[in-house]
Amino acid sequence: MALEAASLSDINFDGSLFTWTNNRVWQRLDRVVVNSEWNMAYSLVHLSHLGRDCSDHAPLLIKSSNSNAGKGAFQFLNV
Repeated sequence: MALEAASLSDINFDGSLFTWTNNRVWQRLDRVVVNSEWNMAYSLVHLSHLGRDCSDHAPLLIKSSNSNAGKGAFQFLNV
């Protein structure tokens, strides 16, 4: 599997099983994958698939506690 070859693991979640739909087909396209370095730097508390409002994709919400990582600038480009 590609994730295993890249040493990435899929994160367990709660919420809907599917993150994308065209109202005929429902799929889980959106995922959170992490490597071992991320697992060491952050302690994942919770991952949720939220409800879709006006998009065909469901937003993912990650709540984590930061254990070893330093403060970094978070940037978001709304395009």
